Amino acid sequence: MKAEAAFSASFQLWCGKQGYIVLRLNSGKAWEGVLIHHPELGPILIKLRRISMCHTGTSDLLVLMPKGQAVFVETKAGKYKATKEQIAFIRAVRGLGYKAGVIRSIEDFKKIVDPHIKNISCEN
Repeated sequence: MKAEAAFSASFQLWCGKQGYIVLRLNSGKAWEGVLIHHPELGPILIKLRRISMCHTGTSDLLVLMPKGQAVFVETKAGKYKATKEQIAFIRAVRGLGYKAGVIRSIEDFKKIVDPHIKNISCEN
């Protein structure tokens, strides 16, 4: 498991222990089609078409917390930084009044959620 995936998994487990609900937001493309069952080949997907998931730059996770709080979280590990599209998404949702940011630790998440800390960078 890559470092970012491992951190994301541990963060999601931590959120569960806090009683938060975490939604994984998948961006990019996927295939959609009709599933049929062929007697010899088994399940087959036909009439394939590419569909878009969440748009490019969407944060990795949406954390739902008590009292109607919603936090968009981009997880990063190692030398990796947020892309221009991810930074634009974070700024856009912040502009709508949501909390959002890049995290490399649970402490980073706590900084995003804490109302007393201002100007958290979205470029971690």
